[in-house]
Amino acid sequence: MRKISDGCSITLDFVRAISSQLVVIGHGISFCALSTFFRPPNSPWMQNIAVVIFFILSGFLITYSLFSKISKSEYFFGKYFVDRFSRIYAAFIPALIFVALLDYISIKVGSEGYRYFSAFNIKTFIGNILLLNDFPNFKIVTSFGSGRPFWTLAVEWWIYMFVGYLFFLFKRKRISLFNILFLCFLSIIPIYNIVGGRGNGLTLYWLFGSLVLFVWNSNIVKTISRKYIFGFASFFSILSVLRVYKTKIEYDPSFAFLLAFGLLFFAEFFDKTKFNEFVKRSIRFVANYSYTLYLIHYSVYDFLITHYGKGLRIFLIGFFVSNFISYFFGILFEVKLTKKVKKTLYVLMDYKY
Repeated sequence: MRKISDGCSITLDFVRAISSQLVVIGHGISFCALSTFFRPPNSPWMQNIAVVIFFILSGFLITYSLFSKISKSEYFFGKYFVDRFSRIYAAFIPALIFVALLDYISIKVGSEGYRYFSAFNIKTFIGNILLLNDFPNFKIVTSFGSGRPFWTLAVEWWIYMFVGYLFFLFKRKRISLFNILFLCFLSIIPIYNIVGGRGNGLTLYWLFGSLVLFVWNSNIVKTISRKYIFGFASFFSILSVLRVYKTKIEYDPSFAFLLAFGLLFFAEFFDKTKFNEFVKRSIRFVANYSYTLYLIHYSVYDFLITHYGKGLRIFLIGFFVSNFISYFFGILFEVKLTKKVKKTLYVLMDYKY
């Protein structure tokens, strides 16, 4: 598997960082009833476009990680599970607790404005910890309290588990009945979300990310000159923009497919770019807390508009407060705790770290 260069890595971090900010801005515009130009029917929801980007990036990077480590005999599903568990839960649990505390304060300040009483209970809290929330035809639990963005995390977790388990089954010499039954169990939510589910095919968009990884890794891409790479990047990106602005449907397979290839060629275009240290630090500064920002910003805005009204002032306060809190949470949990949890689990399960 071709190695991701520093230039490509910075480009992907930039896309992730910008996408997380677009989610905050999109929800902020909606919450605070600001300009109608940036929301339907005039424009698609930018926060939904960002979710599509997140799933494409996830498919690209997780598939890259799996195939990069395939030759290592000591890498197996147990280690993969620890890697994904530490990445998801080290930031998610603190974010879930934060939402619970903020919602509790919101109720105490003025319960008449709180909108999520049916989702603010122990059953829903536990269901979210298990990432069993918001699957339409299963009706187990919804996202906890005001943590509305949690639904995408649940979809992504089960994609991780299904794809990882399937990948490592191919490495086995013998496949037992248990392996098949367990794979069937893990496949329920991902398969359901290939052509439907909330998000209208998030598993499919994730697979588009996997697809463009193999194109990126192919000899074909390596032989294309840089100016043509930029041309392809522009071509697919413009087509994706035209598509989403024409339909106003963000969760659309055609849009996701075009966008995936636009991102692929832009990553290839910047593959050999040497970014200066200030630019690299700035991009990674935001990217390092983007996951936490995605998880908690909605609750921050909900608290503000519930008790202090709407408008530009609340929008700006919500934007900066969300980023400020997420930065410290990101440093403590998304970066440091993730590494600590991973290392601890490796030791407990007697894996080579």
